[in-house]
Amino acid sequence: MRCTIPLSTLLPLLRDCINLLAAKPSLPITGHLLLTTHDDHITLTATNLESTIVAQCPASIVEAGIVTLPGKQLYDVVKELSGETIHLQHKPHTLTTTLTCQKSRVQLIGLPPADFPAIPSQHTSPLFSLPHTALHLLLQETLSSAGPVGQQSLNTIRLEWQPTQMPTIRAVATDGKRLTQSQISTGTWLMTAPTAGHALLSHKTAQILHRLFLSTKEAIVQIGLAEAVMTLTLPTLQLSTRLIDSPYPQYENLTPAQLTPCLNLMRKDCIDSLGRLTIIAPHDNPAIDLHLTPTGLVLQADNPQLGFAREEICATIRREGFTVRLNARYLLDALITAPADCITLHMDTPHSPCILTNGDRVRWKAIIMPMRREEPAPTHPT
Repeated sequence: MRCTIPLSTLLPLLRDCINLLAAKPSLPITGHLLLTTHDDHITLTATNLESTIVAQCPASIVEAGIVTLPGKQLYDVVKELSGETIHLQHKPHTLTTTLTCQKSRVQLIGLPPADFPAIPSQHTSPLFSLPHTALHLLLQETLSSAGPVGQQSLNTIRLEWQPTQMPTIRAVATDGKRLTQSQISTGTWLMTAPTAGHALLSHKTAQILHRLFLSTKEAIVQIGLAEAVMTLTLPTLQLSTRLIDSPYPQYENLTPAQLTPCLNLMRKDCIDSLGRLTIIAPHDNPAIDLHLTPTGLVLQADNPQLGFAREEICATIRREGFTVRLNARYLLDALITAPADCITLHMDTPHSPCILTNGDRVRWKAIIMPMRREEPAPTHPT
């Protein structure tokens, strides 16, 4: 292989590809990128065996070929180079590839291309397209609520779409103790007769997409679906991922038809206070008590080993004399990712689900299961 590639085009594609690679891959070859020449471009392929990215980069091909190179090291080298183009020359019998850019010359040793996992071709049916910023927002607002790795169906982000005139996309995540739901209507249908559907993305894939969209400029992403596979196509690359086949909880039953508002607060004030309270709250069980008083909201954390902390927040109290105990980190995650500054907290009783909305329960809501208060919280001097 011998080719010349524009540096400014190659670098962002390498960054996108290595986002897919594990820090410590189970197979050495999955820490490598596969570079394949074509008539006027090269393709870069990265896989972690669950998801695959295939990106195209324009190139001037002198001699066709195929090569694997260690992904992170290749990216680290390329990002330090200065110049307009980089020249690659590969020697198959030694598995070495020489990278030349102006006065810089680096040699990398790869693995046999035959060792790279076979990427099955999937013919996916296009569903809809939407701005990448919309999908990024849905993931950003729900990722923190996904369950741990050991719980397959909960270690996911559930994507749903409804056949409204404009696609209505919903993302849902839950770990069994909290749930976040985010919904946006945007984009364009690509199927002639839209139907409702859903898919379960692994938490790992959702995180990869979140990082990918962070560095993506304004672009439209096209969503396609085949049996057990979803594809997401951007102008410069395509990501395909295996979907999780597992039953998902009936989360709709958690939200009553009529909500009982308890208080309205400004999320920034509460975020600042929670940040201080979590320092005192026990690390393995960061419980805080929310006291709804006539003068406002009082947050309190007690730690037998450290002491206690108490914060008062200005809030519109709609049910006085109400006290609930919540996980501070769950509440903090919900407030940080909420799409509005004014948040309403709804509860029927101190033991019913705590529901947070931003005034539009369809656009976004977070549900946190309360923690049991075995005995009244200790009284401390103010």
